[in-house]
Amino acid sequence: MTSRLILIFIFSTYLLFAQEVQKQYALPSVETLLQKAVAAKPTITAIPLEGAIDAEKYIVGPGDEITIGIWGAYSFTYPLDVTPEGTLIIPTVGEVKVASKSLDEVKRFVTKKVKEKYKNIEVSTTLTNPRSFIVQVTGVVANQSSYIVSSVTRVDKVILLANQTSLSSSNTLLVNPSDRNREELELDLQKMDPNKVEDILKRISTRNIRLIRKDGTEQKVDIPLFYATGEDKYNPFLQDGDRIIVPNKNIENDFISIYGEVNKQGAYEFVDGDDLKILIEIAGGLTRFADSSKIGIFRKSPGSTESKIISAILPYDSSLILKRGDQIVVNSFGTKPSNLIAYVTGEVKTPGVYPIERYESKLSEIIKLSGGFTKHADLFRAVLIRTHTEYEFVDKRFDLIQSLRSVDAKYMDSLYFFSEIDLKKRFVNADYVKLFVEKDSSADIYLTDGDIIYIPPINTNVYIFGQIRNPGYQPYNPNFTYKNYLAFAGGLTEKADKSEIKVIKAKTSQWLDPDKTKLEPGDAIWIPREIEKPFPYYFNLVRDGLGIVASLATVYLLINQLK
Repeated sequence: MTSRLILIFIFSTYLLFAQEVQKQYALPSVETLLQKAVAAKPTITAIPLEGAIDAEKYIVGPGDEITIGIWGAYSFTYPLDVTPEGTLIIPTVGEVKVASKSLDEVKRFVTKKVKEKYKNIEVSTTLTNPRSFIVQVTGVVANQSSYIVSSVTRVDKVILLANQTSLSSSNTLLVNPSDRNREELELDLQKMDPNKVEDILKRISTRNIRLIRKDGTEQKVDIPLFYATGEDKYNPFLQDGDRIIVPNKNIENDFISIYGEVNKQGAYEFVDGDDLKILIEIAGGLTRFADSSKIGIFRKSPGSTESKIISAILPYDSSLILKRGDQIVVNSFGTKPSNLIAYVTGEVKTPGVYPIERYESKLSEIIKLSGGFTKHADLFRAVLIRTHTEYEFVDKRFDLIQSLRSVDAKYMDSLYFFSEIDLKKRFVNADYVKLFVEKDSSADIYLTDGDIIYIPPINTNVYIFGQIRNPGYQPYNPNFTYKNYLAFAGGLTEKADKSEIKVIKAKTSQWLDPDKTKLEPGDAIWIPREIEKPFPYYFNLVRDGLGIVASLATVYLLINQLK
């Protein structure tokens, strides 16, 4: 019995030892190997994307993170980085070459390799984090340097980065700006905000950029055409080892221009091979009013100042090749609708906004549309204000220079003159009484866009202001003189200058002496402040008076002596 127990104990101990040895030296299972391959990776900030990556166009390279999923009896997903040699090391499968292949090719190639190892499974291959690498930017840029970019960065983005004056160390390496380029761009930088996209694109070439790939192949980059068409070939994604060369923009001599019925008129850089279709696309396309059968190309022959006009019709002449210096004009068809309006306000029955036609609508027609005048309308003071003029592009200082060449005006006259120059184009000389009361059609006026017709109410008051105790409006009384109004307003203040009181006529705006005019409704009475003269003024006045008296006395004595 004892020996049997000893044998059982020895056998049990052997079995436990054997199991431990088996566990220690047994080969790891596929699940264990894959689980070990799935190491925790640091969180990486997502790179901004334009949209879903096109697997047929994306080129895989060192640093790309690719996640492989195996789906079957045991399902696993794990990320792998493309090695610096351009390979993927897949546990239990081996090393596969993926660099310089499209993502679509890598998907098919990896699936084939994994299925050769494992049967009855499904395999997925996904790009989970695009790689970063270094490219060089040289030429006419503010900072010739090497830059860290991603595989989803286009050429235009790194060019903008190379022209910014404040660069982050996180995306810039070995910043070595060209002194020559700095000198060339110094004046431009003073005039522009170098960190604005529009300002940057003004001073560098955007249609003749050279992109040199690592294998030596070269590609032309045309940013405006990319923005117009969205085709990747004009602004491709960057690849490892790319070199970008940005030439100078010479828009004064190296241009083609387009005007008329296009969405973005102007001059653009010329590129050999440009045709009419390309230029129209860069200019934002034709407007809805463009007449595609009336396109004129103005072309100057070498050494000649005269232009030859070439007529083009779309779409037949879309592929017409353009030459450097060509100027294209796209005409419109028929008459375009106009959104012209005039404002009527004040004492009319229906104030508001009314549509007008250029060179057709008259003042009398718009007053009729507004229902005519109310019984309170004051036609003597009605005005027509012109808010837009045909010469608004001319600097107002030009008028001042033209008018002041031989002027000899006093201070107050000069102030009035400057105000008149500023306002003279705004008020139209409209005689409402002549037109609407006397029925004289010769006083009718053609309206322009934005005109304001103001009909004020009849003013039954007289306005008193200045050095008066109670300034303001006083009811008009036909029997009152200006002194009566002054009395009703509380009388003059101690500082009032009685000798300089003026009546301002409502109808003519004339300043008249109160004793030489009859007050009417709407008139105003102005009482100025008496100018306080300092002691030297009176001293000089007495001195000059005494000097005159002394001179007269001297003359008198001489005359008496001669007698």
